[in-house]
Amino acid sequence: MFSGLSKKTGCILLLMLAVLIGGCKEDGAASNKLFDYRQIELDNGMKVISLEDFSTPIVSVQVWYKVGSKDEDPERRGFAHMFEHMMFKGTDRVSEKDHFDSIHKVGGTNNAYTSFDKTVYTQTVPVDKLEMVLWLEAERMTFLTVNQESFDTERNVVEEEMRMRANRPYGTAFEKILRGIFKVHPYQWTPIGEQEDLRASTVAELRAFWQKYYVPNNAALVVVGAVKHEDVQELAEKYFGWVPRYDDPEQVTIREPEQKQARRLVIDDENAPAAMAEVFWRTVPSGHKDEVALDLLSEILGAGNSSRLYRELVAEKQTAVAASAWVYNLEHDGLFGADVTEAPGADTEELATAIMRNVKELADNGVTDEELEKAKNRALKAVVTQNLTVERKTSVLGNAAMV
Repeated sequence: MFSGLSKKTGCILLLMLAVLIGGCKEDGAASNKLFDYRQIELDNGMKVISLEDFSTPIVSVQVWYKVGSKDEDPERRGFAHMFEHMMFKGTDRVSEKDHFDSIHKVGGTNNAYTSFDKTVYTQTVPVDKLEMVLWLEAERMTFLTVNQESFDTERNVVEEEMRMRANRPYGTAFEKILRGIFKVHPYQWTPIGEQEDLRASTVAELRAFWQKYYVPNNAALVVVGAVKHEDVQELAEKYFGWVPRYDDPEQVTIREPEQKQARRLVIDDENAPAAMAEVFWRTVPSGHKDEVALDLLSEILGAGNSSRLYRELVAEKQTAVAASAWVYNLEHDGLFGADVTEAPGADTEELATAIMRNVKELADNGVTDEELEKAKNRALKAVVTQNLTVERKTSVLGNAAMV
């Protein structure tokens, strides 16, 4: 299965196997809510989700749009990310700097990010500034300035971001991995986009993208903080209820076919500080009932100093300097990955074999009671500690709204 691999720094071995852990069709539903939230839907189709948290006099406001890199034209890769930048360019009533300045001068913070499936805009402000944030979000949803000058400026910013990312250690590895895993589905490219596609784009195409996806019936407003549910719903109606409903954006229907045999990819990356062996499995989409089991499995296999890969390869044999395992669930697909970073003098082929052997042992013999209990405790600790802030609670609710 494995061919020889050069020992020079920068070679990365990647093995992608079509091993499905459970089926991929059935969705799971939680029996208990993590948070006592409320959800309504405005007449224009916009979801409004609220959670009361009076622990501090602040409020987190996030607007989630169900559009990401998978929704792009294959010849316009990077549009979703590009539009994340464009959303800060203002309207006829809000200048280019006003959105940031209005929030920062009251001590608030704001940001945005684009993923494969969604684009998210975040703000945290004192609770008495909630209406200001809602007005700003409604303003750019409906009256955004999309012109050549703004496009040229932000395209230069995005291109610089691309260059910075490409020059990081392992900077282009993930892009090449995705192209090795996905042959049909648009998950084969990353949200950062492609320079040649953005340079070939026109303002008219960008405006059409905004008009298609940045509509209330493709969005969710999530508000968490020191404000009552009823007040959030009333304000949402005030600032967003008047926006017309538009045609529902068409959804991506293509699915990646089941993989029938193992694939192998060798990446020669001059920015890689050490060789790595990585193994990936196609698994299940976000929200599937097996998602939790896979999370626990990744903990046991490669999370922390007591994980199987770390104990064997880093602590005992010292053939690796790092080991990890992780789960990445998307709307249409999922990945389970394990990777080890080679120690000087080690053999990358042997490291890849060790990953496969450990996974086979888990499949054949299962996990111990002690391993499972520890993985559950770590997961429960993460649920508690990572959901203490209003920002994190807002993100959890927004992500659930997009599934």
